[in-house]
Amino acid sequence: MRTFGILLEGQDLSRPMGAENSDMVAPSVEAVQEIAVQTSNFSAEYGQVAGGLFNFTTKSGSNAVHGSAYEYLLNEAFGAGIPFTDNGKGGHIRPRVRKHDYGASLGGPVYIPKVYDGRDRTFFFANLEKYSDRKVYGGTFATVPTQAFRNGDLSAVLTGRQLGTDQIGRPILENTIYDPSTTRLQNGFRVRDPFVTNFIPPSRFDPSRPRFSRSFRCLLKVG
Repeated sequence: MRTFGILLEGQDLSRPMGAENSDMVAPSVEAVQEIAVQTSNFSAEYGQVAGGLFNFTTKSGSNAVHGSAYEYLLNEAFGAGIPFTDNGKGGHIRPRVRKHDYGASLGGPVYIPKVYDGRDRTFFFANLEKYSDRKVYGGTFATVPTQAFRNGDLSAVLTGRQLGTDQIGRPILENTIYDPSTTRLQNGFRVRDPFVTNFIPPSRFDPSRPRFSRSFRCLLKVG
């Protein structure tokens, strides 16, 4: 798996630290014209891989204006519910799933009235794709954090049960959360101090917490 390579219009897309992954640049399906696979005895312009070489070629414009619009969607209304559940109306629970992958493409000659006529000479092709995924996880054996947990107060998980002692003789209480910023060497041992009453200050939270995934793909080709 580590011996293949991927080219997009001659540009190497293989990850430098792990060639088995091929997601450095993922062109839209509507933007791909051809996929060629080289397996052995490469010509001088290829090489540098021991296995297969995938060469992606994107679409181009032409004298005729052409394009497309597309939408790939996933909605809970089109799927089956979760087995062995009851939504209270005689059916299965269907958690919300709203996945959309849509976009458009357009190609043609570069034409500016009274300035430039690119027919038979200069063409363009553009593609834009947007991906959005919104989900609600419900009807399963899962829990969500309480408002106190969201605020950093995890004192409710403390049971008072002592599991033992640490390297310097302090009691280790079940479900205690330790502060990584207090890590230090003491008497030759690496130790940490627990958060007081299991409370994590909100200032220590990661400010980036995405609620849903979204991505864009854009391709503009002129030639």
